[in-house]
Amino acid sequence: GGSAAWSHQVSRGPGYRDASRSRSVTGPNGNSASMSAEHGCTAGVGCSRSVERTGPNGGTYSHDSATTRNPDGSISHSASTEGPRGATGSTSSSFSHTDDSASWSRSKDVTGPNGNSASLTASGNCTEGSGCSRSVERTGPEGGSWNKNSSTTAEDGTVTHQSTATGPNGGEVSRWVTVQ
Repeated sequence: GGSAAWSHQVSRGPGYRDASRSRSVTGPNGNSASMSAEHGCTAGVGCSRSVERTGPNGGTYSHDSATTRNPDGSISHSASTEGPRGATGSTSSSFSHTDDSASWSRSKDVTGPNGNSASLTASGNCTEGSGCSRSVERTGPEGGSWNKNSSTTAEDGTVTHQSTATGPNGGEVSRWVTVQ
């Protein structure tokens, strides 16, 4: 027969929370697999997480991530992953907004296991009486980019949405929708 073991521990205190857990399983033929994870959060600072898994053939997978609230109020997130054959991937992103929440921005960079990368940048804002606008730019692993700019306004019971998208080869598509 096989066997299994599991443990879980949580620690809490003023301004922080930590948790850890682990499991292991052994099958009837002696092959085993295991997992261990740790999570931690500190009030006003952020959270981190680390996970490692080992399969029955000994290959490991690991993932580490952290999310942080920065002194300026923005939020940053980063993560990295390593697979059983040594391939790695990583991502980092940030999000910020103004105190009145009328403007925001977001950026994200991703690197895949083959070293290619892609990115996203987006921003938007809303102004009372004028409406809202948004701008997004994505760049793919081959360097091609895609852009979309849009705006929505409401005036005298009429809502108008306008957008223009440009693809990596320069092709452009525009939409204009009015609802009364």
